[in-house]
Amino acid sequence: MEKSKISEHFNAAGYHFDKKEYDKALELINLVLNDDKSLPNANSLKAIILIESWDGKQETRSQIFQAIDHLKIAIKSKPNIGRYYYNLGNAWYNLALSEFEENSHQYSPEILEKFESSKKCFGKALKLDENYPQIWINKGNVLDYLGRYLEALECYDRAILLNPQFYNAWGNRGLASLRLARKNQDKCTHNLLYKNGMIYLGIELSLFPDFQIDQKSKENVDQFLSKNKISIDLEQFLKNFLPKKKFLLSQTFNIYTGLNRDFKSFYNNFCEQNQLFLNLISDCKDCSCKRKDLLNIRFHTSADDETRAYEILTRWRSLIDDYKTARFFLALAQFKHQDFDFLDKQRYDPDYSLNYFTNIEILKNSFLIIMHIFDKIAFFLNEYENLKIEDNKVAFWGSNSIFTIKRSLIIDNNWQIDLMALEGIKRELEKEDFKRLLEIRHYLVHRYFVLHDPVFYKQTEKDDDDSCKTITNNRYHMDVDEFFNMTILAIKIIRNALFSLSFFVFEKERNIKGFPLPYNS
Repeated sequence: MEKSKISEHFNAAGYHFDKKEYDKALELINLVLNDDKSLPNANSLKAIILIESWDGKQETRSQIFQAIDHLKIAIKSKPNIGRYYYNLGNAWYNLALSEFEENSHQYSPEILEKFESSKKCFGKALKLDENYPQIWINKGNVLDYLGRYLEALECYDRAILLNPQFYNAWGNRGLASLRLARKNQDKCTHNLLYKNGMIYLGIELSLFPDFQIDQKSKENVDQFLSKNKISIDLEQFLKNFLPKKKFLLSQTFNIYTGLNRDFKSFYNNFCEQNQLFLNLISDCKDCSCKRKDLLNIRFHTSADDETRAYEILTRWRSLIDDYKTARFFLALAQFKHQDFDFLDKQRYDPDYSLNYFTNIEILKNSFLIIMHIFDKIAFFLNEYENLKIEDNKVAFWGSNSIFTIKRSLIIDNNWQIDLMALEGIKRELEKEDFKRLLEIRHYLVHRYFVLHDPVFYKQTEKDDDDSCKTITNNRYHMDVDEFFNMTILAIKIIRNALFSLSFFVFEKERNIKGFPLPYNS
């Protein structure tokens, strides 16, 4: 077939796809692929047609698997095209969602694996193009189904930062906020999450009245906003909302400048800006609780089992104490008080390494404390679930991972969503998005890890000097800004894990007692 004819059929297929005339679009794109089965754009377009036209029924699932095969061909040919991974993520997501609904909203290993595959594809798409709001929204949706609600909220926020009027961003953020409200034990937090969820849904419905929630829910949103005299003014709301979310983007580390001001004020501002307090209060101007640690667990036990309850509570408090210590060191490292300057003994090495700077060593220690908390979470679960694993064999990741040794842990808890969230974090530390964090932890503990001044370090990447190239390509080296942002990422992951752990215990304790626990005072 002539190139002009191939182009004509391809463009016509796209035209009919846009008009939702899927049969005609499929017929035309098949003509293109019959001539050359390797064309990446043609394989991608056919996959999209198959995904969008799928009726979601089990008997037609082969249509989605066919789409997956076409996308794999496209990716093999052009592995650096973000939309191919995005569409592959949509294929896995649609397949997982269909099976989840058919299974009466119950998880299974197969369904979980499909959700994980979808998340992995969206992650790859974002590494290639992080400025596409729909990818952030879809990744947020998957994380929401995996019980990782706080990460989902950050994904929706990233989409809103890119385009405050993008379809589904506000609505999905609202639905996730309402789910979190139902899980939270603190009354103040519950009420604020519920209120914000209704406001986000109100924004979505003001922009897109056809947002896909049932009519009763839409009426509830209208009634709530009317009763509380809340008017939807997106422009005014964004003036308060957007500046807070800028901290989701990368930050710079304070290497040299010694601050001679009140550390308490700096600490509170730093933790609030980066959402490091153990509460879920956000997007409020004058809430008195926004700088408090409200995360708590209440254990119920029989009269003859008070010792075990005390031991579990002690382990929980140890987790919280370690988190607060890591948070303190992280803020102190960024504060860089001038009184510490006398300790700095910089060696002027040719690779621009920052050794020895006090605040950088404090930053490294903050990172290590954060990463040690993961194993303490495993120890807590071992005690709380009475798994009877020997202490020297308890770990969060690796061959001794609590999720590996006790493979039935999640199944025994009836696929409890918050326990699944913890296992999902463990997966990512070992194989996926968070793997670099685990590698750095191992380097700091067992080998060495050198941080560099970002200004000079980035310059070496452009340098033709072979020694500089060796340094910049070395896995044991990193500029301090990148490491600082990775430390913030690590502490947020731990924060999310602690909330998931608390939600898991809350559900379990509530089921033991047979009635909902009261809000914390």
